[in-house]
Amino acid sequence: MEKRKIQRIEPAGHDIALKYVCPNPSCLFIHWTSLRESQTKNFKMVCDCGNVFIAKRIRDVTINYVCDEKKKEVDSLPIAESPADTTIEDADDLHFLEEAQKTLVKFGFAEREAEYMIFKEYEKSGSTNPATLVKMSLDFFGE
Repeated sequence: MEKRKIQRIEPAGHDIALKYVCPNPSCLFIHWTSLRESQTKNFKMVCDCGNVFIAKRIRDVTINYVCDEKKKEVDSLPIAESPADTTIEDADDLHFLEEAQKTLVKFGFAEREAEYMIFKEYEKSGSTNPATLVKMSLDFFGE
């Protein structure tokens, strides 16, 4: 039997229809609109009963994916000591840790995972350069 690798892919597009019910209590006819129509300013719907109404505009639709097992592992990472508990005298000196963490988040890491990686690398190397911390923590990620 041939084994095939299963790939998880995201949708290439969407086709969303929205359901509206006529506000006339004696009618209650169902009207379907496309997402584009529902995003159009002053888009009017006319019911068979003669009622004309404008639905609230939809700004955006988001898609939330189910968390993968890898993301669950991130939640099980041990919580590192807070950088504020270190021996650095001034909280402004910790700005480099936040900057490095934000860079990892932009790379796609979860905030908690990025914080853990950066702080562990800071404990190990003591470097205060955000770029160096990011580079070294990416090496740590592979371990």
